[in-house]
Amino acid sequence: MNCPFCAGQGTVYASEDRFAVTSDSKLIADESTVSYCPRCGCFYRERRAAQPERIEKVYSEYDLYAPSGRGEARVAFDVSADGIPKSVRELDFLSRFADVPQKGRILDYGCNHGLFLRAFLERYPEWEGTGADIEERYRQSFAGHLPASARYCCLPHEEPGSGFDIICCSHVLEHLPEPAAALRDMASRLAPGGILFIQAVNPLLNPFFHVIFEQHHHFTPAGLRHVLELCGLHLRCINTDWIGKEIAVIAARGPAAGDVCSGLDMEATALQVGRHAESVRAVMAALARIAGSGTPVGIFGASIMGTWMASRLEGLVQCFVDENTALQGGRHLGLPVVPPDKAPAGLPLLCAMPEHMARKLLRRLGEVCPGVLIAPPFSSTPLGGSEGTSHED
Repeated sequence: MNCPFCAGQGTVYASEDRFAVTSDSKLIADESTVSYCPRCGCFYRERRAAQPERIEKVYSEYDLYAPSGRGEARVAFDVSADGIPKSVRELDFLSRFADVPQKGRILDYGCNHGLFLRAFLERYPEWEGTGADIEERYRQSFAGHLPASARYCCLPHEEPGSGFDIICCSHVLEHLPEPAAALRDMASRLAPGGILFIQAVNPLLNPFFHVIFEQHHHFTPAGLRHVLELCGLHLRCINTDWIGKEIAVIAARGPAAGDVCSGLDMEATALQVGRHAESVRAVMAALARIAGSGTPVGIFGASIMGTWMASRLEGLVQCFVDENTALQGGRHLGLPVVPPDKAPAGLPLLCAMPEHMARKLLRRLGEVCPGVLIAPPFSSTPLGGSEGTSHED
């Protein structure tokens, strides 16, 4: 199959699976293959069968960030011990790297319950805010915690308008069957001098991005630049460490110069993609070994990767451990979610996150958590492996 973005040939296999997890951490059966285009740096999902009805059902049942559900995700626990609400962390990036005036118009494209827009309007109260999403059911919660002047539009039936000074698109592009068309539409809605703020998964820092059921595409930093330029947008700023595992981009309208694939560092990207594939294979092999050994374990992280890991360790997972206070004391997949200092003493705890993030976690919490924290690829002695210890850097 040719790449859906650059029409390049020679796309390569990246990963495949029989299980997937929705963005709100619900396990679902799915057979699909993820391929990678070495020309433009984009990943795309090929499903064994088209599943628009199942995907639509997932969106209709989303409780992601619902005020009555799991609450907003918190990030940057290495910056703040209690973590920072994700919307606030995103806004901090925008405020730092863009010149945000005191007045203007902002559109949050794919706003969900409007948490980012709420944070933005609290910091910039003289702005006019509009949120847009595909679910009518978000309208009530949106109105419940935003100023009366903020407007909600249910796409595609209601028109959000144009002439926006800022358009925010946080974790939306991955979900769209045709992200380039959406980017062109957003570009057309910008006022002269307006900017587009994008937050997206970084597949080079999160090898397990492929498990998310309803997402169609993922972009490496080089790949995201390529798609933006194809859509008449140019980068002003790109960052890959403000929020772990994610890419933050500020872009503006501007012409692409020549072949937008020609200037991308594809050699370095290809090396990272290769390491990504090796990481996935190593973790899957380790989980199969643990399942075969019957070793009881806990999982650190009651989220997407933790849910996916638990599906391979049926009957062995004793609990989830999480730093997010909104989850502590609750249950996930029928199992208790406890804070790090309440983890069962001596229980091996598999860190459900990329290895580089797990190593940071071990340094922060290794002496606080009574459980035995183990970073991917889970070859530590408490699990019967031959290499590594729980508190190594």
